[in-house]
Amino acid sequence: MAKDDKRSRSTSKHRTKASEKGPVSLFLVTVSDSRTSETDENGKYLGAAVRDAGHTLTGLRIVPDEPAEIESMLEVAETL
Repeated sequence: MAKDDKRSRSTSKHRTKASEKGPVSLFLVTVSDSRTSETDENGKYLGAAVRDAGHTLTGLRIVPDEPAEIESMLEVAETL
């Protein structure tokens, strides 16, 4: 069996199981020292993709690339 065949079956199984679980809630964190809400194209794209897929986006934040800032934001996100 070709490697691609295994991957295709595995992907298909994963998607089937994931769809049975229903929508999920996500909190999206962009880590960047240069992005703003106006320039964070990846955050906008991912947020829209999450909503378009039927999931809930509970928050979207941009934090500086500093370990303490990231940790703090993840702690906040975890409570939502």
